[in-house]
Amino acid sequence: GTADKKGFLDKIKSLVPPAQERKKLIPLALMFFCILFNYTILRDTKDVLMVTAPKSGAEVIPFIKTYVNLPAAIGFTGVYASLTNHMEQ
Repeated sequence: GTADKKGFLDKIKSLVPPAQERKKLIPLALMFFCILFNYTILRDTKDVLMVTAPKSGAEVIPFIKTYVNLPAAIGFTGVYASLTNHMEQ
């Protein structure tokens, strides 16, 4: 009866974070969704563009990942580290 419904509602209320946390949780969840969405779209588009480009095929994907993606990621990490050190001062 009503005791079961009240217990069920209490369980749901205990799962919902307090208002102070929701103010941070909702924007963070939205940012997380947008980042994942953009990453997925860009990754799939990159693969399609690499495979269908003239004078290339699927064999260019490992080359791009090794000689373009990896150095770019390492370079970005270095730039980010130097920027964070510069911003602290």
